[in-house]
Amino acid sequence: MLSVFAAALAGFTLAAHTPRADYYTLDKKLRVDVKSCESFLAKTERILGVTMPRFEYYRVASESDVFRFSRDHHYAGGAANAGFPFVIATEPCLKHELVHLLTYQLGRAPSLFEEGVASFLADDYGLEARFEAKRSGRRLHLRYASVNRSFRDYRGSASDLHVQYVVSEEFVRHLVHERGLRALTAFFLTGQDATFRDAFGGTPQETFEEWLYGKKAAPK
Repeated sequence: MLSVFAAALAGFTLAAHTPRADYYTLDKKLRVDVKSCESFLAKTERILGVTMPRFEYYRVASESDVFRFSRDHHYAGGAANAGFPFVIATEPCLKHELVHLLTYQLGRAPSLFEEGVASFLADDYGLEARFEAKRSGRRLHLRYASVNRSFRDYRGSASDLHVQYVVSEEFVRHLVHERGLRALTAFFLTGQDATFRDAFGGTPQETFEEWLYGKKAAPK
């Protein structure tokens, strides 16, 4: 049976129904990898210590479809909705957006952390991109506020946004290495800089910019 929300997305066909979710496709030729999605969710629930409510997964063909059906009109490979939990995705199992649905169960954090945790747990980037991350971030003169703004507004070139995703993943990887993932997810639970400072010794801005640029001041 189609959910109330699914009825609003005209043209989708129910591809699979599980105890976790309903999976839909915009075109019957598009595949949904239900097994991979559900296996990844079960593993990541344990890692984060959260339980995912029922959600809906909408498989589309293109970034234009994501723009068309996402509530905030993102032109991207996927989008996740924080209220009624659903994902719109151009891939059979888009792990990055599934992580967003899970972290939304914890609470909200600045975009740099939400995107960094999603990329980290989805293992989005290979060793070469990760190796170049800090160098590329310095080349773009990234600042904490500007990265958050870019993720919220999706402004800038695709290549610049790509660098910011990789930088955010590497920053989160650094924090997890230092104090563990639960220290970071506690920040999602409270949304307070004081929680972050207690765990990592500085504000989110201070910690990010010191990690990227070292002890010297970040560029103006």
